[in-house]
Amino acid sequence: MKSSQSPERVLCNLLMFGVLFLAATALEWAQERVQEPLPRQVPPKVVQPAPVRPVLRPVPQRPQPQVRQRPTPPPRQAQQERNQQGTNPVRGERGQGGGQVNRGGGIYTGQRAGGGVHPGGGVAGGGSNTLALRMPPNARAMPMPGGATGIVHPDGRRWVLDQNRHVTAFARPGLQAKFNNDGRLNSVHVEHPGNNLIVARNAHGDRQTLAVRPGGVVVATLGKDRGFVQRPIPGRPGYFERTYLVGGHSYARVYHLNRYRGIVYVRYMPAYYYQPRFYQWVSNPWSPQTAYAWGWQQAPWSNFYSTYFTPSPSYPSASLWLTDFVLSQNLQAAYQNHQDFEQPQGGGVTPTEPGGESVALSPEIKAQIAQEVQVQVSDEEAASGQQEGQAQVANGQAPPPALEPNQRTFVVSQNVDVGNADEPCALTPGDVIYRSGDNLLPGNKVGINVVASKAGDCPANSSTEIDVVSLQEIHNQFQAQVDDGLSTLAANQRQGGLPPAPAAGGRPAPDGTVQPDRDVAAVLAQQQGDADAAEAAAADGANAVGST
Repeated sequence: MKSSQSPERVLCNLLMFGVLFLAATALEWAQERVQEPLPRQVPPKVVQPAPVRPVLRPVPQRPQPQVRQRPTPPPRQAQQERNQQGTNPVRGERGQGGGQVNRGGGIYTGQRAGGGVHPGGGVAGGGSNTLALRMPPNARAMPMPGGATGIVHPDGRRWVLDQNRHVTAFARPGLQAKFNNDGRLNSVHVEHPGNNLIVARNAHGDRQTLAVRPGGVVVATLGKDRGFVQRPIPGRPGYFERTYLVGGHSYARVYHLNRYRGIVYVRYMPAYYYQPRFYQWVSNPWSPQTAYAWGWQQAPWSNFYSTYFTPSPSYPSASLWLTDFVLSQNLQAAYQNHQDFEQPQGGGVTPTEPGGESVALSPEIKAQIAQEVQVQVSDEEAASGQQEGQAQVANGQAPPPALEPNQRTFVVSQNVDVGNADEPCALTPGDVIYRSGDNLLPGNKVGINVVASKAGDCPANSSTEIDVVSLQEIHNQFQAQVDDGLSTLAANQRQGGLPPAPAAGGRPAPDGTVQPDRDVAAVLAQQQGDADAAEAAAADGANAVGST
């Protein structure tokens, strides 16, 4: 059965859930159209948060007077009414909150019944104070609930302004944009035949983009020179590959599509399995403890987060070594995002950490992460002895692994805005959260506690909610990063202080092996250019109106 919603509507509704969540949703849509349907017991449903509507059609707060049907008063009475209401017939204004057509591209003063608009931008409690409004010629302004103002132009452009006359939304045919209360761009959605592009910025200003293209191809950028291209794997329904580009290096990973109680999510597929003796060496304590030379302790990102993260001086086990490996990978990504989007370009100036306080990663928090590493290693060792595809068939309708009882602590690996729409806070790579809830909340969310966070992110010891699909994506990245660490351990025995280990005997896992796309760099570069153009168009459109 095909989804009853168009991919465009799905993308609009799911924008707040993050670019990787959108990739999973786009894949579901693509699988149902370019391949045979996957076996399922119930029709798939797409998570439906509150729809994001960049521009709302204005709703009058009260019935509008029919000016032409009103009996014409005597001249003296008409003049008295104009003096009381503050109307200006030359400018085409209407009293009592009615709409106004700006025929000459002039100024609309926007007086409201029961209280004017304060000249300084606020709404006055009474009187006839007004704030001039700049609009394009032939645009029409009308009041909206909450003191907002809607503007509609005959050519299809639409705007929404808050009571301080700040643009909060702009739309034109083929483009929709939202802006934060401080005027910064929040998101842009561009629709073209066969291609839908979404550009989103989190609370810190970091930019992510996602485009859905014909054939179920999904292109996502996670930074200025990072991202992935996702394609269904021919002949393998339910499987798709993502070719990542990070720092000029490309690699591919395989994922499997799953459904659970209407939730569509993906699971990471390991690319390599090792001999049981190697897994046992990773799980057992190291004796004696090992001091390791990481090689990045003088790197800019390490100095930048020195008050938050410090590598352990020695390691009693591989699980703790893998913990620092995973944390370092995510903090490098967070630093790059911060450098890309939060600082002026040029000059080579090292960025400064945002305001606020960071809660350092204590040994106790690292020990909790190490326990999750150990669970991951044990699960992978058990899966290595199963026949290919056996685990996926058995778990096709299973809950996401992120909801398993023993999976509680997560290392954030992507930008995620959580909290409510009015006061969101950001989680960025390297933050640590704890899943406190077991039951699904409205919107398929679960409760979490922030255990440790960097300055400027959601404060530590705070509680909030996160959608399950984003949490599962964080878990997928954790699994992939642990696998990268295992590969490093297998290839660097007796180097940098690592103790000797039995032969790893790595063998490719057919379900998780695929060749990377060769054109990933060019595709991502093109999308960055498209995103730049979309943001510029949104800014130009928003600047066409405002206060004077």
